[in-house]
Parts: sequence; structure tokens; C-alpha cells
Amino acid sequence: MRDPGSGPADASEVVEVEIAGSTYRLRPDPEAGGGAGIEGVAGLVDRRMAQILDAVPGLATERAAILAALNLAQDFLAERARGEAAAAGVEAAVAQVRVRLRELGGGDAGALEPDGKA
Repeated sequence: MRDPGSGPADASEVVEVEIAGSTYRLRPDPEAGGGAGIEGVAGLVDRRMAQILDAVPGLATERAAILAALNLAQDFLAERARGEAAAAGVEAAVAQVRVRLRELGGGDAGALEPDGKA
């Protein structure tokens, strides 16, 4: 494991992580959190695989890895959809504020436009 106090990750850094009892030596992306980021991801994968292996005793590790990948991808897509829905809600609320400002005949509705144009 990487020493958290060792500073930012660089391109030559290698981090050891353990997933489902196997050790992997990985070169993390410094822009994606470096060693701490990859350790977090590995921990998430390890926990998900453990849940699957506990639920289905005797399941091959490779099959558990596929199920974990599918499960995590499904979680990611659901979270992304929630984020997109929230963004759409914010955009709709801003549009309503613009309309209301224009109805009131005052205010700087243009200041709320993404490009600054009314």
C-alpha cells in the first residue's frame, strides 16, 4: 500500500491492492486520485466481490468478478441517471426564474443566461 503522506502520485508509482485474496500491482492515474484513488476503487471491488461470494458459496472467482463488474456498472449508470435528472431539474428551475423575472419587468434575467444573453 502507498504511504498517504508520501505526496502526490507520479507516473512511475505502483500501488499494490488486494482483491478477493489476490494481490495486484497497479500503476494509478495521478489525475484520478493516484494511489489513494485506486486503493478506494480496489476496496469497492473487493467488498462487492466478497458480498457476491458470501451470497453464492462455491462460485468461481472469475464469475464473481464478472457479476461484481456488472453490479458496479449498473450502480454507476443509475447514479449518473440521478445526476442527469437533478441537473435537468435545476435547469428547469432556472428557466422558471428567468420567466418570472421577465414577467416582473425588472431584474437582470440575462445574468441568469448561460452565455450572458437575455
